[in-house]
Amino acid sequence: MALKGVQNRFKRYRNALVSYWFCRREAPELHTFLQSLGDASGRNLLFTIAFRETWTIDLLARAVARHMPEWTLVVIDNSREDADRAAIATVARKYELPYLGLPANPEWSPNRSHGLALNWTWRNVVRALRPHRFGFIDHDCFPIAATPFLRHLEKQPVDGPIIRPRFVENAWYIWAGCLFFNFGLVEGLKLDFNHDQHLRLDTGGRLWTTLFRHLDENSLDLVKFEPLSLTSSDGERVYTPACIDNCLVHFGGGSYRRGEEADRYRATVVRLIEETMAG
Repeated sequence: MALKGVQNRFKRYRNALVSYWFCRREAPELHTFLQSLGDASGRNLLFTIAFRETWTIDLLARAVARHMPEWTLVVIDNSREDADRAAIATVARKYELPYLGLPANPEWSPNRSHGLALNWTWRNVVRALRPHRFGFIDHDCFPIAATPFLRHLEKQPVDGPIIRPRFVENAWYIWAGCLFFNFGLVEGLKLDFNHDQHLRLDTGGRLWTTLFRHLDENSLDLVKFEPLSLTSSDGERVYTPACIDNCLVHFGGGSYRRGEEADRYRATVVRLIEETMAG
């Protein structure tokens, strides 16, 4: 047990060091990108970390425009391949979305890579723009109805669905795929979106130390995960994607699912999203 504790502390130190180094790396287009957004002090910026796929960004752009018009969707590209970045940038231009490619991410683990991307965005983009409100949404987490985030953030620093670790009591974190902030209430904090190995908290878990443990959970008005069942068009499959407050649906694994069954699942989720935009 003592050895495990030493290993966890070492990993935490290693992750913090890699994050510090990565966040100091420059993106060539950062200055132009920040200038293009202008004065963001009165705006609500919604950041999505893109990775490999274009269909998610295309669908997310349309769904946000339909159901979250009070938010400006911003694409931060964490893809590794130049061809993927070029394709995603093309989709962003199609919908006139602000787009920025991150420096090459040194992490191969999906959750560590995502955490670094969020840290870089917080330190180099959010803190520079100082938006009224800001949020992070997974590139495959799609709004299907109006969302309550702005209303909740009028009186509290954060909103999103809580996740609790299975083996550690009391600690909790908000899922990084649907995580919203009141900038004025967190701007002075050293937010860290890395995972916490010791507490077994996934991406964003280090926020327990800098933010969540200082909050009264019972006083927060937070969105929640809810059950959802979707039937495929042929009636042969029932899928249960994660749903949040009946206003967002998370496809899950949008950059990794492959094969015939994945295509069928994707078609089922996309059909739902398209129907909500047409209604």
